[in-house]
Amino acid sequence: MWEIFQLLFISIIIPQLGYAYSSEESPASKTVGQATIGKAVSPDEFPYQVSLHTSFNGDEFFCGGIAVSNSTVLTPGQCLYYDWGGQMPHLVVIVHTGISSLNDKPLSKYEVSEITYHPKFNKMQIGNNLALLKISTQSQSDNSSIVLDYVLLAESFSQSSNSTENCTIVGWNKETRDLRSMDVNIVSCNSSSSNAMCIQKVDAESAMCNMSLGSSLICDDKLVGILTMQSYCNSSLPYTIVENIIPEKDWLLTNGAISYNSNLISIGFYFFAFHLITKKLLVD
Repeated sequence: MWEIFQLLFISIIIPQLGYAYSSEESPASKTVGQATIGKAVSPDEFPYQVSLHTSFNGDEFFCGGIAVSNSTVLTPGQCLYYDWGGQMPHLVVIVHTGISSLNDKPLSKYEVSEITYHPKFNKMQIGNNLALLKISTQSQSDNSSIVLDYVLLAESFSQSSNSTENCTIVGWNKETRDLRSMDVNIVSCNSSSSNAMCIQKVDAESAMCNMSLGSSLICDDKLVGILTMQSYCNSSLPYTIVENIIPEKDWLLTNGAISYNSNLISIGFYFFAFHLITKKLLVD
């Protein structure tokens, strides 16, 4: 009953007061993000990069998200707060998949059944800016058999070298409203957060601007970081700061994410079980 009251209050009263998030008004977009113009990409290239929308205000986009299992989406914790300070209840968050433009009709929509914040998350502090969304297994689409594609977590990542290559940042560009990617290097930098990583564009001619929070940093096809901090386009810094998810891998795995090793273990278990069943059938 309380959740129904919350939903009615948020969807009817708050928009009239101008307190609800929108893509232009939320803390996630009041300042212009220092991230990629890059190149437009198709949803098939990065199917795990999803978009988060409100269930009112015409499915208003407010942040990006990253599918880390077929039932779990990673996003910055601060994305799930209204600009008046209150937390979004899970009832008003919808996950869209299968699109390359925020103006397109999504291939599928997923309702969120639960939100889990990192235990050290504090929206007033830098670091641990992580939240996991548990999605309903039933998709709001014409094809209920659609399974959410996800990216595996990297097992480890070393920043000991001065520069790390073969990395890409992927996310929703707030200016063009489409999915974009850019090749980046991870570089050394000074930051007040121990989990901070700094990325620098490879192509000097490309602009690093307007990417929404919740963009993913991918190295060798594995998830390494997530964009959780905003910066101005005209910032004097030569790099963009993302949050390293490797130190929080245990928390992520405990709450539903899948890593490369855990995926191999699952595959090995099913193969072993299949072998035993086949052997038994042949004997019988």
